[in-house]
Amino acid sequence: FKLQTAAPFVGNRRPTPMSLECTELANSSEFVKLLQDNCHGQDFWLSCQANLPSADFTRHIQSVRVESNMVAEIFTHCYFTVSSDIKADADAVLVEVGLGLRRKTVRSKNVSGCVFLLVKETAGPTTLMQEKSGLSADDHKLSAEERLRRTELRFEVADLEHMATEAKRSRTQFWLTSWTATNVEDGMKKVVCMRADGELAVHRFKRCWLAEVADCLSATERLTASCGHGLRKGAVRSRPGPGCVALLLSGEGPPPPAPVATPPRRAAAASPEARAAPEGQSQAKRRRVGPEGVAAVPMLPIRTSSSSAAKASTPSTPRPSPAQATPTSRGSGSPLAANGAVPTTLAGPSSEEIYIKTLEVLERRLAALLPTLPREQLSTPLVQEKLEESMRKPHGRLDKFKLEIARIWRKYLETTAGQTEDVD
Repeated sequence: FKLQTAAPFVGNRRPTPMSLECTELANSSEFVKLLQDNCHGQDFWLSCQANLPSADFTRHIQSVRVESNMVAEIFTHCYFTVSSDIKADADAVLVEVGLGLRRKTVRSKNVSGCVFLLVKETAGPTTLMQEKSGLSADDHKLSAEERLRRTELRFEVADLEHMATEAKRSRTQFWLTSWTATNVEDGMKKVVCMRADGELAVHRFKRCWLAEVADCLSATERLTASCGHGLRKGAVRSRPGPGCVALLLSGEGPPPPAPVATPPRRAAAASPEARAAPEGQSQAKRRRVGPEGVAAVPMLPIRTSSSSAAKASTPSTPRPSPAQATPTSRGSGSPLAANGAVPTTLAGPSSEEIYIKTLEVLERRLAALLPTLPREQLSTPLVQEKLEESMRKPHGRLDKFKLEIARIWRKYLETTAGQTEDVD
């Protein structure tokens, strides 16, 4: 049967009335088969009407509007079925085929009535589908499901350990949040609609890691204790209970610092052209260069075949004392300075002194850092990570001081074991 819907007047002429074909189906499961067989995609509208028998449905559907438009202006066919629980049947179909042109699921109660499906059987998409196709991927008129299909945000599912590693790599450029009673699929839909500091997350971040956890509160507290608050100004307001934790990252993380280029070693006997100081040297470096452009640093003698032969033919002479020895430049007999003395500015610190000074700096840093960390969670990896973050060092830079760091924080625990806070 066909339903004739009343069309408005245009001037003095009445346009041709539009028709909507209605077909009753046995149950709601036939909606899924109909949509899959006819390849409607998401170009459909599924809804329901409470406390309405099938005899009255054909009359009621004439006055139904979808997005302020009469249904006959958008669709050509209507399929309906009688249901004892319209919300349960409608939600079951939407879970199977998607929301279609809807923004959310049906808002009906669990009562009896009719569930109906509106489609366009003629060629081409509906006018409502064309309007939604022209909207941006983050438009609020789109459903969360449609936003998720269009978004460029990359989603990954991982465990908390991997999320902690990614958060540390991002160097505080992350946003942590959680939802209780939510699985990963629903968490993705929440991410594409959420805002972080008033800005849409899809505009601010490029990647998102999600994990289903047994307790959202303990999971977020664990990540915050290990990685900090990130871009948040305060702690994550999580609730206890099972749910989903999401970690949003602004990018692939900052690149590691470029290695310092070390100049190549000079040859044992360089030509005068090669020994000439290059242009662009600093004044400090020029002061360390001798009259022939060779660095004024005492060099060890180099044994060659010619020098061995000369030594064999020349009678041995007593070796001068260190005070009488005059350092010469490599490969030549010229002195290092005009007066034959080694400049005092050339004496640099040894590797031992550098190590001791660096250790003193670490001890001062740890003296201020350790009181801010929870005593029950202190460990060498955690203390090293927090120390590298406070010193703005890349991860792993202080590995060679790992034993010293372990010694310092353990000594801190021993010295502060008997201290208690004064309670008023």
